Amino acid sequence: GTAFTHELGRSCAREKLTVVSGGARGVDQAAMNGSLDSGGNAVGALANDLIRAVVKGGARQAIQEDRLALFTPYHPNAGFNVGNAMARNKLIYALADAAVVVNSSLAKGGTWAGAIENLKKWKVPLYVRDVNGAHGNKRLIQEGGTAFPAEALNQPSMLLEPISVPE
Repeated sequence: GTAFTHELGRSCAREKLTVVSGGARGVDQAAMNGSLDSGGNAVGALANDLIRAVVKGGARQAIQEDRLALFTPYHPNAGFNVGNAMARNKLIYALADAAVVVNSSLAKGGTWAGAIENLKKWKVPLYVRDVNGAHGNKRLIQEGGTAFPAEALNQPSMLLEPISVPE
């Protein structure tokens, strides 16, 4: 999943699409790094540790180059809190024109909760990577998400085409 997400971030950079992410370890960071490593732009809606994040790794340089924006609705020194992470999902979806779920547990966790809330309330087009053994992903597709089209890995702008969203 991490390699897939990094490549998707790189493709977004090539097509001048800004990656919006929660900035968490794993696929969130992979998406942002893929874009930034390829000269693209990213926005991170952080649930914790903004003060640390802005000086970490290549973040400072990308911020100075106006290619990365990091923000939090919480205190900049706030530690991790599950409630904050779940609530920040709203901001990620609000900023996105389309969303991609790379991997979700079945009926638990922040990715699942954010995707289900999006499908019910916000209706941002939700694309879900359809991989064997990913039961959460398969259920999100059943709940109204759209299977991520393989060709979108190299042409993510196609995800911005209108799709029918269940009422």
